[in-house]
Amino acid sequence: MKVKYKVWFSRKMEFLLLPKVTANLPIANVDMAGWEVPAGVELADPAFFTSKAVDLVLGIQHFFTFFNNGNEVSLGEGFPTLTESVFGWVVSGCVNGLHSNHRISCNMPVSLEELLTRFWSCEKVDASNNYSPEETRCEDQNIQSVRRDCDGRYTVSLPKDKAALERLGESRDIAFRRFQSLERRLLKEPELRIQYRKFMEDYLELGHMRKVEEQLGSNEGIRCYLPHHPVVKEESTTTKVRVVFDASCKTITGTSLNDTLLAGPVIQDDLRSNCSAEQNNANHGGFGC
Repeated sequence: MKVKYKVWFSRKMEFLLLPKVTANLPIANVDMAGWEVPAGVELADPAFFTSKAVDLVLGIQHFFTFFNNGNEVSLGEGFPTLTESVFGWVVSGCVNGLHSNHRISCNMPVSLEELLTRFWSCEKVDASNNYSPEETRCEDQNIQSVRRDCDGRYTVSLPKDKAALERLGESRDIAFRRFQSLERRLLKEPELRIQYRKFMEDYLELGHMRKVEEQLGSNEGIRCYLPHHPVVKEESTTTKVRVVFDASCKTITGTSLNDTLLAGPVIQDDLRSNCSAEQNNANHGGFGC
């Protein structure tokens, strides 16, 4: 007496519950005239040829575990193939002459011309701007101060806020105290002192800064003294030491040189994201206002 053992298959899966998974499959009833299904083949779905609702969809992460032996049986040219799975033999492939009497249509309440008009309206670049008064003043100053020097390079002045310039207080004492602290550090680090001095000499030679003679009197104008300090970057292949001028240093009135500069509009394209663009004010050094 032979005992036939049933092989059980189980997997733990998660499903999403939906009112309807997809359209009925197959799209129409299949006429099985001429099909020759081998005897003894146990189909996973004996009524596969009937169009009906899909109960569930199994993800691709489980798909290949259903077919573990690779057994296939071809029903001939123009007919599907039988593939053995853990559920039984599965019918897959194309069937000649299978057509659906159902027609799917998508109706739009607008004309093609109107759709094209909407599309080009979305792509149109708006030349207008929504600049604030401060941004407008900054833009105007930039346009008016653009110059081209004898070397062919374009230059532009820093956009200044005249009202903030009047609030700029005395800054020499704090800059001098920080310079003395820097000198004490450089005396302890001779190599850093050499590189720091070389950087400042290069600035002079390149014309990035110049010596300003001390002038006393009421006509000397507004001055702002900037503290400076070294930033060391050992992994740099060019300049390991660079000097940073601290234009954010507050004067005795609480106003810094950076506070006297106008902030211009954001010039990057709006990506319509939820991320807000941050405007970072860079330190400006070596300039007297």
